[in-house]
Amino acid sequence: MTVELDLVDIKRVITKDGKDIGVVSACNLDPGTWKINSLIVEVEKGIARELEIKKRLFRGAQITVQTNLVSTLADVAQLNIDMAELRKQLAL
Repeated sequence: MTVELDLVDIKRVITKDGKDIGVVSACNLDPGTWKINSLIVEVEKGIARELEIKKRLFRGAQITVQTNLVSTLADVAQLNIDMAELRKQLAL
């Protein structure tokens, strides 16, 4: 189940090497356990080009980031991988 996060603070998503890639816009939640399995990230235009992801019609590009790739979630969502590794993860 996908849960929109419009009513909570917007969290910036930062890679391990310090790249600001976008904002968390939603999460995928297991309704049985209430565990968040992944975050949906609205990706900045330049980062989308760098990661070679396509923009959706009338909206920006999105990626799904598994929660095991997030090291810290506080004022920002800090990933435990850099841009190169993120590109590899998205290609899988």
